[in-house]
Amino acid sequence: MLSPYLTSHNIPADFIPLSENASQKAIPDYFEEVALKFPEKLAVNDHVRSLTYAQVRQYSNNVAATVNKVLGHPTVSQAIGLIFEPTVESVIGIMGTLRSGHFICPISPNDPPARILSYLEDANIELILSTRDAFPQNLQPILKSTKVVFVEELISENAESLPPRPRDPDQLASILYTSGSTGKPKGVTHTHRTLMQMIRNKGNELGLSKSDRIAGMARFTFGSYYLNVFAALLCGSTLHIYDFFQLAFDGLKQWLIERQITLFHCTPTTLRQFLDALDEPTEFPDLRLVSLGGETLYPKDVYRIQEMISSPLAVCTTGAAIETWFYSSVFFRTPFPPGVDQIPMGYTNPECRVDIRDDNGNILPIGETGEISVMSAALSPGYWKRPELNALKYVADEENKRYFRTGDLGVFSPDGILYHKGRMDFQIKIRGMRVDLGEIETALHSHPDIRQAVVTGHTRKDNDTELIAYFSASSDSKPSRGEIYEFLAARLSPHQIPTRTIFLESFPLTRTHKIDRNALPDPDEIEITSDSERVAPRNDIEARLHEIWAELLGHKEFGVTDSFLEVGGDSLSAMRIRVRIEAEYKSSIRLHDFFISGTIESLGSLIQQYK
Repeated sequence: MLSPYLTSHNIPADFIPLSENASQKAIPDYFEEVALKFPEKLAVNDHVRSLTYAQVRQYSNNVAATVNKVLGHPTVSQAIGLIFEPTVESVIGIMGTLRSGHFICPISPNDPPARILSYLEDANIELILSTRDAFPQNLQPILKSTKVVFVEELISENAESLPPRPRDPDQLASILYTSGSTGKPKGVTHTHRTLMQMIRNKGNELGLSKSDRIAGMARFTFGSYYLNVFAALLCGSTLHIYDFFQLAFDGLKQWLIERQITLFHCTPTTLRQFLDALDEPTEFPDLRLVSLGGETLYPKDVYRIQEMISSPLAVCTTGAAIETWFYSSVFFRTPFPPGVDQIPMGYTNPECRVDIRDDNGNILPIGETGEISVMSAALSPGYWKRPELNALKYVADEENKRYFRTGDLGVFSPDGILYHKGRMDFQIKIRGMRVDLGEIETALHSHPDIRQAVVTGHTRKDNDTELIAYFSASSDSKPSRGEIYEFLAARLSPHQIPTRTIFLESFPLTRTHKIDRNALPDPDEIEITSDSERVAPRNDIEARLHEIWAELLGHKEFGVTDSFLEVGGDSLSAMRIRVRIEAEYKSSIRLHDFFISGTIESLGSLIQQYK
């Protein structure tokens, strides 16, 4: 039987590889050449607006001129805060910032104000670019001296424009904040050169060409959002932005067909939900490639792709980290053979060097498990203002070449394929977003009534990973689930908030009196109960919503006044429920409604209003 694992796939006939010289240029300088080559070609669109390459060039230059005018034309490059939803305006904000000579610092509009302020202070941000729709209204009163510019006001042919001028490719281009084990987020930096190298590596591997129509379905602060934006604009492709986290699966199938999407990248979790939403095997005639990353891909996911997508296509999965970008990949042929028990991380990217090392940094032979280390021209210069962490994670070998310690365990098979064997620390992926359990534990320990707290990742029967928080109380009156969720919501991003909280009188301990994480009770064997008296459904809508919740949450131990988060809900289950409500009641419930009021009672009232 032939191996299902391939190092490449069929490349489009009009593909022109990015040369090695591409990484010698800054992003806006390379984009300038592409825009002048394809001025009238569609560059990017969302559900409202479409822009050609000439328009993206013009409007990003408008933004660049405004940025430098507001900041007083500083000679030193500064971080510019970007607060956007996935829209055309976000692309203009990104490219305009880079054209101005400054660097981007993406910030989620869904983060609590205190967390946003921590980013602004850490990165010394004096200017925020946003849109009026995306900018958090509760942020303005506490911004102090930070200025805000709304990009939609600069999308004009008559606005002041900054003439293009060459930039240093080794200048900082971005800070992307990610979860930190000390309770403080850490900023991963990248230069124009490392980002250009990433696009060159991935663009050439995927065969991106001017005929490609790329689906952008990631969150604005997610690393793959920047892969999509830069890959499209620097390879002459068209980026089609789908606001997945507002629209969920509503119309996604038809959107992919109508927009003639040829390639999309997403997490396996997102793909699973999309395939589940297809009511029958579907042909996507233009789709040539699905690229998956960010978390574990299982063999049954590949079988499910074959079952529900009837047109031929290639599937690619990768090994990647935001510090290294993509360092391994593998493509699959169909039909995928039975009996495969693990999907690999793939073959090493030719532009990278990947080794398996022991605790002392020695390279281990094939077949032995150790920490995955990566050398690459796309390697981050380091963490923003974190010299101690840089010394720990970015290490020089005996030839004084830098490599990154990923914290992932791996092993190479005799045929050169890399397999993942778990994490060395307590970092996990939640729907493709990296979460450091220590940061959540730090937040829980800051609650005055919590004595001890441990957060774990738990794999559910559907292979999704959820966060479970175990805690003990520091007083006779333990905090309620609602109090804990409210406390964490003011300090953490939504994807960092545990799905379930479990109270323990005491924690199991090891012989050395450390918490024994392996002995914590199985959350699936603990009944979820309400902190208050359970209220039964009182009308037909509440009764039906209770049935839908019970079906999709996997239990029915809740009443109509219990919080969605308190009884095990998360953003994915909210999207599933929202789709069901839309289908049955023709009512447009926002995802935000699940997390603001978040009870069957409140959702039932909204449905009544929309009827």
